[in-house]
Amino acid sequence: MSAASWSLKLVLVPVVLGASGQAASAQVKSAAVKSGGPASYCPSSGDMSTAAGFTVTLKAAVGSRDSFDCVYEMTGRYRGTTMELTGNPASMADGVFRKVKQSAKIMNGQQAEAEPIDAGTGGWAYGGDAGNEAAAADGGHVYHATLGGSVLSSLGNQKDALVRVLKLMVQAAPAGQRAAVPRNVCTLATSAEFDQAYEGSATTDGMSSDPVATDMSWGPHCDYDGGSVDLFQATPQEVALERVLGLMEAGKQPRVSVSGLGQRAFFTVIYPDDKYRRRGFLAVYTGPRIVSFSMDAKANEAIEATRPKLEGLAKLVLPRLELAAY
Repeated sequence: MSAASWSLKLVLVPVVLGASGQAASAQVKSAAVKSGGPASYCPSSGDMSTAAGFTVTLKAAVGSRDSFDCVYEMTGRYRGTTMELTGNPASMADGVFRKVKQSAKIMNGQQAEAEPIDAGTGGWAYGGDAGNEAAAADGGHVYHATLGGSVLSSLGNQKDALVRVLKLMVQAAPAGQRAAVPRNVCTLATSAEFDQAYEGSATTDGMSSDPVATDMSWGPHCDYDGGSVDLFQATPQEVALERVLGLMEAGKQPRVSVSGLGQRAFFTVIYPDDKYRRRGFLAVYTGPRIVSFSMDAKANEAIEATRPKLEGLAKLVLPRLELAAY
């Protein structure tokens, strides 16, 4: 497993000598023992030193594919300062980018601005005496790096160093591995587009809530006002789909074949016995993927009336899904 499949957060923390420093050192050693040696998702000390531009040594590595913690210690004049790497899924990229932009002003003054960077599929970064931060999305993860000085020393503007680290991590990730992890399916359709499919006509901009992305056990999920889009990536995908339909009390509901969408598709009704959740469901098998769409029925219409609306939404999303290399 490549270290590049993880998001990155670098935090400098000064270690104070004395009893508290000894306690911190003991904690790091304890974590290193529990890790059973360097974890494969942690970059090597050599790689990190080259990317950051200063020498570090790996002190602890704990975590898993979904959550990890890698602790390094700087050497030389910055000895006693630790560097910590943590990660987040790509569904959190928008929130991370907002944080970077806000932190630029908080750390370096209201006139400071984060700048767009060419790393991964894009990101933002800033640098200055008070703080440095960079973030970039790629594949299934958002890579996030922060670096700050302390009362004992100032590292100055290290924005370029953090961007180099992000680029190194992105370049090292195997293409197949990047494509296999969950993505933010909310990028496939805007709220306005979902509302237009629901209403059958254009809606007023700004009236609907922003879609909300969530990583489910079966794959990435996006909630809209009155519906959802899901991409099934858990294997085998068909088993995962059947499990989800069972959870939505639709396992035994009739399924109507739908033509003109992918390899095959069907429409059904989910939550059939819940009068407050009248929702149609469309599943589409396309290439190696299964993608599903759900939509609430209007109060004065049959649930089956959602079928043409869901088909229209699917025809909008499916070409984008092919181009996105999910």
